[in-house]
Amino acid sequence: MKNLMLTLTVWVICFACITASAILTYNWCRDRGPDIQIYFKNAVGLVPEQSKIIYRGVQVGKVTDISLDQDSDDIIVTAKLTKHAVSLIGKDSKFWIVQPELGLDRVSNLSAIATGDFIEVEPVKGEFVNKFVGLEDMPVAHRLASGLRLIIKAKELAGINVDSPVLYHGLQIGEIDNITLTDDKRAIKIIVDIYKDYIDLVRKNSYFSNISGFRADLHLFGGSHIKLDSLRTLLKGGINLHTTNFSAPVAKVGTEFKLLSAEKALEMQEG
Repeated sequence: MKNLMLTLTVWVICFACITASAILTYNWCRDRGPDIQIYFKNAVGLVPEQSKIIYRGVQVGKVTDISLDQDSDDIIVTAKLTKHAVSLIGKDSKFWIVQPELGLDRVSNLSAIATGDFIEVEPVKGEFVNKFVGLEDMPVAHRLASGLRLIIKAKELAGINVDSPVLYHGLQIGEIDNITLTDDKRAIKIIVDIYKDYIDLVRKNSYFSNISGFRADLHLFGGSHIKLDSLRTLLKGGINLHTTNFSAPVAKVGTEFKLLSAEKALEMQEG
């Protein structure tokens, strides 16, 4: 009797293990989607079987292999999508590598420090293909989604360029998207995009000033003043946001501001 009970117990355990393995195998096969290849110029930071493909914080794939394309010298990143991601990703979907950025005036993508570099996807539904050309950077439209677009009028540019940063206490909160003339051709119209996380910093009583590059106020008998801004603003120019009263309403899309000189902004702060 004891031998019979022992035999039954062993068979029950074996059956349970086989059943569990079958269920896990079924779920694994059910959730597996197709392989895709993404061509990048550089894939530093990506690791096969570790790096993920992320959409809105959810994993929709995993990098399985990284190789060199013999014809173009591009890097081929092979990845396995989840089955559920297939319906989202069409031929116009965009992929880019997310890495942490740590700088004196910009800190971003800190999640990549904990998870490791990953590929982010902006899915576009449509015909499915298995080859994509990866972007070198996050698309501007993705970064500025739900952001705040403003107009800043200036008498002169004085070192400001398209893609110049908009800073608040040294932190980049936006960038210049376009520069053109006003309708009457009497001033410069600067189109500024504020990132969505910093919209509430811009109030109707806020003002902007030019902080581009090197400025000097020299006097023959002393009292000279020389200021050198950060290397980034020296090379690309920049605009500073000043907000002193957060009880004022938040600025709306299309709100117009005037660009002040750094000296005028300093006078307003001291006043």
